[in-house]
Amino acid sequence: SIKATVIDVWFLFDLDSNQVVDKNEFLSPGGLAETLKAQLQNRKRKAKDKYSYDERANTIKVPVPAGSIGIALKKNGTPILLDIEEDSPLQGTPVKPGFRLAALELSSGIIYSRMDTYQCIDLLKESSNDPGRVIVFQAGAYETIEWT
Repeated sequence: SIKATVIDVWFLFDLDSNQVVDKNEFLSPGGLAETLKAQLQNRKRKAKDKYSYDERANTIKVPVPAGSIGIALKKNGTPILLDIEEDSPLQGTPVKPGFRLAALELSSGIIYSRMDTYQCIDLLKESSNDPGRVIVFQAGAYETIEWT
Protein backbone atom coordinates (compact mmCIF):
# COMPACT_ATOMS: atom_id res chain seq x y z
CA SER A 1 0.00 0.00 0.00
CA ILE A 2 1.03 3.61 -0.40
CA LYS A 3 0.83 4.16 3.37
CA ALA A 4 3.26 1.30 4.03
CA THR A 5 5.61 2.63 1.37
CA VAL A 6 5.60 6.13 2.87
CA ILE A 7 6.26 4.75 6.36
CA ASP A 8 9.14 2.62 5.09
CA VAL A 9 10.89 5.48 3.28
CA TRP A 10 9.91 8.47 5.43
CA PHE A 11 13.43 8.89 6.80
CA LEU A 12 14.78 9.34 3.27
CA PHE A 13 12.67 12.47 2.77
CA ASP A 14 12.93 13.89 6.30
CA LEU A 15 16.23 15.58 5.52
CA ASP A 16 16.61 17.32 8.89
CA SER A 17 15.46 14.23 10.86
CA ASN A 18 12.79 16.13 12.80
CA GLN A 19 10.05 13.51 12.07
CA VAL A 20 8.30 16.02 9.76
CA VAL A 21 8.50 16.27 5.98
CA ASP A 22 7.91 19.97 5.44
CA LYS A 23 6.76 21.61 2.21
CA ASN A 24 10.31 22.14 0.92
CA GLU A 25 11.32 18.53 1.61
CA PHE A 26 8.07 17.26 0.08
CA LEU A 27 8.44 19.32 -3.11
CA SER A 28 12.21 19.10 -3.54
CA PRO A 29 13.55 17.37 -6.69
CA GLY A 30 13.47 13.64 -5.99
CA GLY A 31 11.35 14.34 -2.92
CA LEU A 32 8.31 12.59 -1.54
CA ALA A 33 5.92 14.27 -4.02
CA GLU A 34 7.83 12.98 -7.05
CA THR A 35 8.19 9.55 -5.49
CA LEU A 36 4.46 9.23 -4.77
CA LYS A 37 3.58 10.48 -8.24
CA ALA A 38 5.90 7.90 -9.82
CA GLN A 39 4.44 5.11 -7.68
CA LEU A 40 0.86 6.04 -8.65
CA GLN A 41 1.78 6.17 -12.33
CA ASN A 42 3.39 2.75 -12.02
CA ARG A 43 0.22 1.34 -10.43
CA LYS A 44 -1.90 2.76 -13.25
CA ARG A 45 0.47 1.31 -15.85
CA LYS A 46 0.29 -2.12 -14.18
CA ALA A 47 -3.51 -1.91 -14.09
CA LYS A 48 -3.64 -1.06 -17.78
CA ASP A 49 -1.37 -4.01 -18.54
CA LYS A 50 -3.61 -6.35 -16.55
CA TYR A 51 -6.90 -5.21 -18.09
CA SER A 52 -7.66 -4.70 -21.76
CA TYR A 53 -9.31 -1.33 -22.34
CA ASP A 54 -11.10 -0.26 -25.53
CA GLU A 55 -11.47 3.51 -25.39
CA ARG A 56 -13.78 3.71 -28.43
CA ALA A 57 -16.28 1.22 -27.01
CA ASN A 58 -15.62 2.39 -23.42
CA THR A 59 -15.17 -1.24 -22.37
CA ILE A 60 -12.74 -3.05 -20.14
CA LYS A 61 -11.93 -6.76 -20.10
CA VAL A 62 -11.34 -8.12 -16.61
CA PRO A 63 -10.03 -11.65 -16.02
CA VAL A 64 -11.85 -13.36 -13.13
CA PRO A 65 -10.88 -16.55 -11.34
CA ALA A 66 -13.00 -19.65 -10.96
CA GLY A 67 -15.64 -19.45 -8.27
CA SER A 68 -18.10 -16.79 -7.26
CA ILE A 69 -17.40 -13.26 -8.46
CA GLY A 70 -19.49 -11.56 -5.78
CA ILE A 71 -21.60 -9.11 -7.75
CA ALA A 72 -25.23 -8.01 -7.80
CA LEU A 73 -26.92 -7.23 -11.11
CA LYS A 74 -30.11 -5.34 -11.92
CA LYS A 75 -32.94 -7.90 -11.87
CA ASN A 76 -34.58 -7.38 -15.26
CA GLY A 77 -33.34 -6.55 -18.73
CA THR A 78 -29.80 -5.36 -19.28
CA PRO A 79 -27.25 -6.74 -16.79
CA ILE A 80 -26.20 -3.57 -14.97
CA LEU A 81 -23.81 -3.93 -12.07
CA LEU A 82 -25.48 -2.77 -8.84
CA ASP A 83 -22.93 -3.83 -6.23
CA ILE A 84 -19.52 -5.43 -5.79
CA GLU A 85 -19.08 -7.45 -2.61
CA GLU A 86 -16.07 -6.80 -0.37
CA ASP A 87 -14.48 -10.17 -1.16
CA SER A 88 -15.15 -9.98 -4.91
CA PRO A 89 -12.19 -10.42 -7.28
CA LEU A 90 -13.50 -7.24 -8.95
CA GLN A 91 -12.47 -5.19 -5.90
CA GLY A 92 -9.46 -3.07 -6.85
CA THR A 93 -10.33 -3.05 -10.55
CA PRO A 94 -11.64 -0.02 -12.46
CA VAL A 95 -15.09 -1.68 -12.60
CA LYS A 96 -17.80 0.07 -10.60
CA PRO A 97 -21.57 -0.06 -10.08
CA GLY A 98 -23.46 1.25 -13.09
CA PHE A 99 -21.28 -0.57 -15.61
CA ARG A 100 -23.02 -3.00 -17.96
CA LEU A 101 -21.86 -6.60 -18.20
CA ALA A 102 -21.42 -6.63 -21.98
CA ALA A 103 -19.88 -10.04 -22.59
CA LEU A 104 -18.48 -13.16 -20.99
CA GLU A 105 -15.49 -14.83 -22.63
CA LEU A 106 -14.66 -18.40 -21.64
CA SER A 107 -11.23 -20.01 -21.79
CA SER A 108 -12.58 -22.26 -24.57
CA GLY A 109 -12.84 -19.17 -26.78
CA ILE A 110 -16.63 -18.98 -26.67
CA ILE A 111 -17.91 -15.42 -26.23
CA TYR A 112 -21.40 -14.66 -24.97
CA SER A 113 -22.83 -11.19 -25.51
CA ARG A 114 -26.20 -9.46 -25.79
CA MET A 115 -27.41 -11.28 -22.68
CA ASP A 116 -30.19 -10.24 -20.38
CA THR A 117 -29.62 -10.40 -16.63
CA TYR A 118 -31.00 -13.93 -16.21
CA GLN A 119 -28.92 -15.35 -19.09
CA CYS A 120 -25.89 -13.61 -17.66
CA ILE A 121 -26.41 -15.06 -14.17
CA ASP A 122 -26.94 -18.55 -15.60
CA LEU A 123 -23.76 -18.36 -17.70
CA LEU A 124 -21.71 -17.04 -14.77
CA LYS A 125 -22.90 -19.96 -12.63
CA GLU A 126 -22.31 -22.51 -15.41
CA SER A 127 -18.79 -21.21 -16.00
CA SER A 128 -17.85 -20.84 -12.33
CA ASN A 129 -15.23 -23.62 -12.65
CA ASP A 130 -13.48 -21.87 -15.56
CA PRO A 131 -10.32 -20.13 -14.24
CA GLY A 132 -9.81 -18.38 -17.59
CA ARG A 133 -13.05 -16.40 -17.72
CA VAL A 134 -12.95 -12.79 -18.82
CA ILE A 135 -15.82 -10.39 -18.28
CA VAL A 136 -16.24 -7.41 -20.56
CA PHE A 137 -17.79 -4.42 -18.81
CA GLN A 138 -19.01 -1.27 -20.54
CA ALA A 139 -19.16 2.05 -18.76
CA GLY A 140 -22.33 4.10 -19.14
CA ALA A 141 -22.64 6.79 -21.79
CA TYR A 142 -21.60 9.54 -19.36
CA GLU A 143 -19.08 7.54 -17.35
CA THR A 144 -15.43 6.89 -17.98
CA ILE A 145 -13.26 4.04 -16.86
CA GLU A 146 -10.87 5.40 -14.24
CA TRP A 147 -7.49 3.93 -13.41
CA THR A 148 -6.81 4.10 -9.68
